[in-house]
Amino acid sequence: MAGSSGFGSDSGVVRRILLAATALAAACAVALSAGGVAGASAGSTHSAGAVSDSIPWGGCNPPREDLQCARIRVPLDWDRPNGRTIRLAVIRHLASKPNQRIGTALVNPGGPGDTGVGLVSGDPEGIDELVGGRFDVVSWDPRGTNASTRTRCFENRGSEARFWAGVSIPTTKAASKRYRRKSASLARRCGRLSGWLLPHISTADTVRDMDYLRQLVGEEKLTYIGFSYGTYIGETYANMFPDRVRAMLLDGVIDPVKAAKSIESNVAMSSAATDGVFDQFLSLCESAGPERCALAGGSESPAELVDGLFARLKRAPLPAPGAKPPLTSREKLTYSDLLLSQFNQLRGPDLWPGNARGT
Repeated sequence: MAGSSGFGSDSGVVRRILLAATALAAACAVALSAGGVAGASAGSTHSAGAVSDSIPWGGCNPPREDLQCARIRVPLDWDRPNGRTIRLAVIRHLASKPNQRIGTALVNPGGPGDTGVGLVSGDPEGIDELVGGRFDVVSWDPRGTNASTRTRCFENRGSEARFWAGVSIPTTKAASKRYRRKSASLARRCGRLSGWLLPHISTADTVRDMDYLRQLVGEEKLTYIGFSYGTYIGETYANMFPDRVRAMLLDGVIDPVKAAKSIESNVAMSSAATDGVFDQFLSLCESAGPERCALAGGSESPAELVDGLFARLKRAPLPAPGAKPPLTSREKLTYSDLLLSQFNQLRGPDLWPGNARGT
């Protein structure tokens, strides 16, 4: 039962990949993709130079024999290939079975805005296992994020910290209105510092970057692995370049029609299955019993316990001395904090025993 319920199961490769991909996004995806400060060292805001015609592979930091890193230049605007350029940070994991090597596979962890460099460097063995050791695996930090030329929205880290202080999931109409004003303020900040870049960080731009990476690694057709939002990149690529696809593995598939329709439709689509997964977590917990699930075995079912906790937090926060991020306070637990704490936990069933324990 351990293998099927998730309570007491071993860590799987997909889970490790997803965790590596989302480690920096636990608090807020917007903060990752658009929270850069003007003084950060990632890609220059005034990039110049010719588009790269090769990838200058070198060592990574920290170094590993099976990892290679580089930065390349691509057009800011793919409709103007000889114009201004930006930089992309790229990484390659070498196939562990070079005599059986098939080619190069590209991978994107999703987000949008998660770090592909961090995905590969964070779990090289898991990445290699995913492709059976028979592919070099290449990933990159998408334009506008992380170690690539990055969207910048704050003059310094102090300004960024003050802006995000206390921000969490809005759970009332009043909080939603405040959050909407906060989002508008963020957009204005980003526009002031990165207005030249923002029109060029669409999914289509990222797809064109990926197609150029395919060419640079010498592949006639694309072999691709996409997780979460990365599936949308794969779907878009298959529509833009249908004759350039060798094979795709898409996990956590996004509905491209709903994703493209509107922000509201996108958010609703992304969260539609959450309640079902959470209900399964509680049901399997009860079936597993108290030896494998800390919420089971009492006078109340796991669902009743959790419902009671959510109801209590809706009324008022609970004292929580020493609470750890992503909570917004080290002294109390709020309703929105509890919602946010489930972000990563629900993605991997092997995390569910710890989630039940509150660890």
